[in-house]
Amino acid sequence: MTTTLATARAAYLDNADYDADGSVSKAKLFRTACRQLLALLPSDSSMAGGFSSNVSFRVEEISRQLSSVQAFIANNDTSNASVVHPDFTNARGDY
Repeated sequence: MTTTLATARAAYLDNADYDADGSVSKAKLFRTACRQLLALLPSDSSMAGGFSSNVSFRVEEISRQLSSVQAFIANNDTSNASVVHPDFTNARGDY
């Protein structure tokens, strides 16, 4: 599936409230959108042909949000919870 700037922006905006909702699935979608925006958006560009236009984007802000969402996922995602094996060594009372 080809990702366009428009679809990355839409996913970014649709899932930006992941923390307010407490939603790990929205956080994962937001993380993907941040990564897509970092790849798709120029940090600075200009147009030639007689017209001058500059486009700037704060890559640092998206990078900061990416770090924040990754921390949220790490603290709230229970889908990859580790397995705990109980120790029943003395379960029968054989002391």
